[in-house]
Amino acid sequence: MNDEASASSSGSAPRGRRRAPRDRFTPAEIETVCQHYDLGPIYEVRELPKGSHRSPKAVLLADAGEYLLKRRAPGRDSPQRLAFVHDLQLHLQQQNFPMPALVRTARHKQTVVRHQDRLYELFEFVHGSTYQGTLEETAEAGRMLGRFHLAAAGFSPTRPPPKGSFHAVSGLGASLHQIPATLERVTPGAASERPVDMASLVRTLRQVYHEALRTVEEAGLPKWGRQAIHSDWHPGNMLFENGRVTSVLDFDSARWEPRLIDLANGALQFSITMGGEARSLSGPTTSTKRASSASAVATSPWKAAPWRCRNCKRCPA
Repeated sequence: MNDEASASSSGSAPRGRRRAPRDRFTPAEIETVCQHYDLGPIYEVRELPKGSHRSPKAVLLADAGEYLLKRRAPGRDSPQRLAFVHDLQLHLQQQNFPMPALVRTARHKQTVVRHQDRLYELFEFVHGSTYQGTLEETAEAGRMLGRFHLAAAGFSPTRPPPKGSFHAVSGLGASLHQIPATLERVTPGAASERPVDMASLVRTLRQVYHEALRTVEEAGLPKWGRQAIHSDWHPGNMLFENGRVTSVLDFDSARWEPRLIDLANGALQFSITMGGEARSLSGPTTSTKRASSASAVATSPWKAAPWRCRNCKRCPA
C-alpha cells in the first residue's frame, strides 16, 4: 500500500475477516512532532487511512505547504533499515526521480523524529490518480522501473543493506498448505465444497514454484550483480496523470538484490486484479505463459528479461 501519498480509497476488509482498528495520532502528538519542522502555522490536519493499520498517517495543510506525517509501525521501525531507506530516497531526490520528498528537521536537518520511542517521518504530499489498468499506464510503469534502476545504480549504502526476496523462501510449503483454510475463513464454503480441486491447486503451485526456483538457480541468480531495488513495485505504489507516472511511493521494502527481482515482482503485480482473474496484456494461454516464464530465464539477468530495451548502449545485446 502507499505510504507517502495516495488518491485511492482505503477499501474494506475481505468478507469473514475482521481487521484491527487503526492506530491514530493524538493532537498533542502531532503538535510535538511538528515542532521539529519549519512548517509555520498548520491550518488543517486530515487523517489518511492508508497502508498498515499500525502506522497512522495524516495530511497537514501548513503555511509552508502540504505534507504527510507518518508514524512508523512497530516492527518496521528499525533505525538501521530506516537509515538505509532514507539514504536511498535522498539519493533518488538528487537524481530528480519522481517521488515524495523527505522533509528534514529545522534544527538538526534529520529525516526522522523520535518521540516517546516512536519514529516519525514527514514527506511533501503528492497528488495524483490511481492506476486504471490501461496498457499505456502499464508500459509507463515498466519504463519508470527502468528509470528507477538507473537512478539507484549509483547509490552506495554506508550501512549493511537489507537483503532477501521471494526467491527460495523457507517455509513456503507450509504456507501453501494453509491456502484452503485461509480461503475457507475469508469465503466460507469456497474450499470445503471443492476439496479435490484445492488439493490439486496446492500441488500445482508447489510444483511450479520449485520448477521456477531450479530454473533461476541454474541461470546463475546467486552470481548476478546486486543494487538497491524497490522490492514492492505494484500499481498501488505509484500515482498517475494522463497515463504518465507522476510519483513512485513506499520505499519501505527497498533492499539489495538483483534488479530482475523487481521485474519479476512487477510483472506479477501488474497481471492480477482484486476481482480474482488474471489481467492478460497480450492474451497468451496458461500453457504459453508458463512456457514463456521458463524460457525467459536464460544465462544472464539481461537475457532473462526479454522485454529489455532495444538499441540501448547500457543494455547488453
